[in-house]
Amino acid sequence: MVIRESIAIRAPIIKVWKVFTDLTCWADWNTVLKDVRAESPAITQGSQFQCCIRPFALPLYFEPKVEEVVPFERVCWTGEKFGISSIHEFLFQTHGDTVTVVSEEVFSGLPVTVAGRLFPKWKLVALTREFLEDLRKAAESES
Repeated sequence: MVIRESIAIRAPIIKVWKVFTDLTCWADWNTVLKDVRAESPAITQGSQFQCCIRPFALPLYFEPKVEEVVPFERVCWTGEKFGISSIHEFLFQTHGDTVTVVSEEVFSGLPVTVAGRLFPKWKLVALTREFLEDLRKAAESES
């Protein structure tokens, strides 16, 4: 299962990148991934962080591992929980005074295969859109 969403942000790439990669400020703007804890204050290649998402009523904690960081271009992290593996890639594309952020997450594993159409893709799409909208608001208002 693949979830791909994007958003245009009217802010310089350096602002968008700083807001996205600075884990110490996620609590100020991010309404999707909560309780972020990390040894490093920033998203860096090889690092891990812990966070919580609430796709439904119960919280789901997971620990993404940052696999790749290409400054101002790409961040990719992976995670696994309950037999579901995910690869989440964020691409940052500059077009004049606008940055397009593309989020693509690929889910695999037996639970996804078995659940098929019952897997809550609609909820994951909504959370991805909300995360991107939160990022847009933070980057556009960041001084």
